[in-house]
Amino acid sequence: MAREKKTYADDDGRTIADMSGVTRRNLWGIRIPGDKGKNDSSPEWPPQEENSDRPWDTSGQINREERRAYIWGALGAAMLIGLPFAVVIAAAIYLIGHFHF
Repeated sequence: MAREKKTYADDDGRTIADMSGVTRRNLWGIRIPGDKGKNDSSPEWPPQEENSDRPWDTSGQINREERRAYIWGALGAAMLIGLPFAVVIAAAIYLIGHFHF
């Protein structure tokens, strides 16, 4: 017995997101270069930027101060996350070494 297709009163039949090019990931995470699924005509994502003769030129994107601020912000966030772990591990090492012998 096959299931009947469900119909909804508010469905107008429009496609919200085309999922025809989406394929399932390999169980082991191995990517096969030639395997793109059934629909090979899907656009490449992320779209390739135009080839330029100066790829290192970032003028118009971010300046040096902004880049430095982003780097220090990321490092500060990493330290805020890592500091409690480091304190707990150091305390555990101290307690094990102090009370074990």
